[in-house]
Amino acid sequence: MPEPDHLRDLERTRLSHLVARRIPEADAIHAPDFVIVTPSGHAWTKAEYLGGIETGEILYRRFEPITPTGWQIRWSQATAVT
Repeated sequence: MPEPDHLRDLERTRLSHLVARRIPEADAIHAPDFVIVTPSGHAWTKAEYLGGIETGEILYRRFEPITPTGWQIRWSQATAVT
């Protein structure tokens, strides 16, 4: 099981790739079956999500944790959720 600090570092790296629109690097970090669900309930596949970032349809100017101490990590067998 990865250490919490390693997962936090990986998440910061992932977010920095998304902000900088480094799609090949972001693609390598996201799981093949990655799906993100928007606040309105629309599910985007990995290809749709990264494609939207690549084209500028999704534009992140800044992507950082909102809690002062960073992310809390919850473990459940083989899954970690930040």
